[in-house]
Amino acid sequence: MPLRVATYIVFFLFLLSGTLSVGAAVCRWRWFFETQNSRLMIRFFGRRGARIFYLFLGIFVWAMAYVIYRDHDLF
Repeated sequence: MPLRVATYIVFFLFLLSGTLSVGAAVCRWRWFFETQNSRLMIRFFGRRGARIFYLFLGIFVWAMAYVIYRDHDLF
């Protein structure tokens, strides 16, 4: 039973973090891109490149959430 609860927690964390990343990339959230880690990505890739990076990162995290959903038959 505790493993199933942990699986739900990880699934929802992945779902939430992927949504946050995609939302920030698509909506150009200023507060997201002013954080220290995002400024580092902007320094490496530029503003547009950082948005593309976070878009793909969010899609990748959503894919990981899907794998958890598929492999553990959550719902």
